[in-house]
Amino acid sequence: MTEEMPRAKGPETTPIRVLLAEDDGEMRDLVTRVLRDEGYEVLEARDGTEAIARLEEGDFDLVLSDVRMPGADGMEVLRRAMARNLHQPVILMTAFGTIEFAVQAMREGAYHYIAKPFDIDDLVEIAANAA
Repeated sequence: MTEEMPRAKGPETTPIRVLLAEDDGEMRDLVTRVLRDEGYEVLEARDGTEAIARLEEGDFDLVLSDVRMPGADGMEVLRRAMARNLHQPVILMTAFGTIEFAVQAMREGAYHYIAKPFDIDDLVEIAANAA
């Protein structure tokens, strides 16, 4: 395989670090597996509260969050991520989205908003563009 793995910007050669916040175990496992296969380092959070705690523990190059989760929701994860690092892209995923909500998310700093179910290749492309 000669394809290059995604790398963080700058002189480092470390993989891009992704925080994935998703309460659905099957979806979390699928997205984690796909992103790791693409060369990303993925840290999982099972809900919004855990995601916020992980944001406080370390730096991430990309945050990928479900919107509806127990504890803090995806909008709160977005707000915390934006407050912590203004250049950190946040991608929100939801099966319950509306146009109004997508507009609100983008106004609050979301890099992208993707509706479930989504094509996994589309998610990989959006993540690569964000990173």
